[in-house]
Amino acid sequence: EAHRMLAAARPGEPLAHALHSAAAAQVSPWDYYCPAGGGLKPHAAEALEAARRAGPHPLALHLAVHLTEAGGAPEEGEAAADHPNIRNSSAAHLAHMPSHTYARVGRYAEAAELNRRAAAIDRAVAAGCGEPYVPEHNLAMLSWAASMAGQGKSASAAAEAIRGLPELSPGMAAAKRGWAYPLFVWVRFGEWGAVLRDPEPPADARWREYDVAARRWARAMARAGTGELGLAREEHGAFLEAL
Repeated sequence: EAHRMLAAARPGEPLAHALHSAAAAQVSPWDYYCPAGGGLKPHAAEALEAARRAGPHPLALHLAVHLTEAGGAPEEGEAAADHPNIRNSSAAHLAHMPSHTYARVGRYAEAAELNRRAAAIDRAVAAGCGEPYVPEHNLAMLSWAASMAGQGKSASAAAEAIRGLPELSPGMAAAKRGWAYPLFVWVRFGEWGAVLRDPEPPADARWREYDVAARRWARAMARAGTGELGLAREEHGAFLEAL
């Protein structure tokens, strides 16, 4: 209510509307839509309207992408996603944000390129002793978008880079939760040798039980892909036991 009053009192200030949008979106974070395709909930609709009143303010563009990406008409977020105030930003997370919309509307190659740039910004920040914001998210989105664009080598490199994040910056230890990413890429592109050469997940992997199961699943797919059906059944059994 306070931010709604602030925006009403300062209608010409984009920041006031951006803050109003952020406050309305936080009424129920990430719960923006009515069931069964019923559109935005009232607080989320208020947030989107406020974001649009804020014009090209980066916070408002960021929120407009989030408020439209998961609905039935993600193309409504393209104007915000295409705006240079976030697409050309020197802040990695903002530079990455348009890919949330692009992933929904089929602009996969552009989504990959934006996350490639965001990952480069993260590396520069880490090299300067800074702490990048969720760098594993940018790499995961790069890997997924590149996969959808048929860029297998790029997808694999990004997925493998997630495993190397703790070495890039000590504060990136949370990235150990992404150990299984390369397996999904290798299976998608039929890289059976890479799957079968991959070792057990490290003991300190954040989601190790999940990673172990994912590895068994990938190995079952690889054995089937190479025609070793007996071994594929064994790996499938191990996968079921790991669940």
